Amino acid sequence: MRAGVPGLRSLTTAAVALIAAIGSGCGSKGAVSLSARVEAIELTVSEGPFGASLDGSFDLVLDLGEAAPGATTVTLGSFGVRSAAGSVVDTLSLEAKPSFPLELSPGDSVRVELGIAEPPLLDEAEAMLVCSGDVWISGSVSDTSNADRPTPVASGRFSATCP
Repeated sequence: MRAGVPGLRSLTTAAVALIAAIGSGCGSKGAVSLSARVEAIELTVSEGPFGASLDGSFDLVLDLGEAAPGATTVTLGSFGVRSAAGSVVDTLSLEAKPSFPLELSPGDSVRVELGIAEPPLLDEAEAMLVCSGDVWISGSVSDTSNADRPTPVASGRFSATCP
C-alpha cells in the first residue's frame, strides 16, 4: 500500500478547481464589463436630385456581464462608415429605439435599433465604396462602470443595397 503525503489530495483538488474556474471564463473581461456589437445592417444608397444618399438602420447589441459589480448607464457615442482608406461618412445622424441613456443591470442584454435620421449625401466615389462591400460601421459607447471612457464598436464588412 502506498502512503500519500497528508493534505496533497485536497491541495491537488483545490488546484484543479481553481484552474477550471479560470478556464471557464468567469474572470473574463466580458463577464464583468459592457460589451457591444453591431448587427442587422440594412443600409441603402439611393439616387436623388442632389446626388446619392445613404439611408437605413442597424442594431447595436449591448451586454453587461453577469459578474459586473453593479448597474451601469450607457450613452451613445458617434458612429460612421469607414473603409481601409479612412472615413467614408464621418458621423451618422442617428435615432435610437430605445433612446439613450440606457440603464443596464448585470446580466442584461439590450438590442437598440439605430436608424439614420438625416441621410447624408454621398459623392460618386463614396457611393461606389459603400456599394462595394469593403466598408464597415465604426463607433463607440460609453458607460459609467468604465468611468465613461469610450468602448469601440465595429461591424463586419458589408455592402449597402444599391441601385
